Amino acid sequence: MFSAAAHFNSHSREIIHIAKLLVADAFDISTRRATSNRATQNIGCLMTHHIDEEIAFAERKVEQAADAVSNQIHLVFRLKTKGIDLSGAEDRLRDLNLELRQWKEYKTLLFIRKGMTVDHQSE
Repeated sequence: MFSAAAHFNSHSREIIHIAKLLVADAFDISTRRATSNRATQNIGCLMTHHIDEEIAFAERKVEQAADAVSNQIHLVFRLKTKGIDLSGAEDRLRDLNLELRQWKEYKTLLFIRKGMTVDHQSE
């Protein structure tokens, strides 16, 4: 099962690595102050652009997970009305609900990181 937290940590490490490279390059140039300021601005732009992409990605994953949960609920209902054993279908529904919750939490973390608020009541 995919972990949204692991995905978030992976991208955070990538941003930190890129930021370190930008800062290291900035200090190699003789005009350190001006270059350092440019590097800091580039890091800010990079992080904002990266977070916007990640938010869009997380929103798509939340929609996909919500659709999967909805489909599984429909399947469980059909199985229940036909009197078929539900144990596997209910386990899958639990897993899908967990995945949906993880993607929502990941999206919330991204919004927090960007400085935005999240309204969970609309979801």
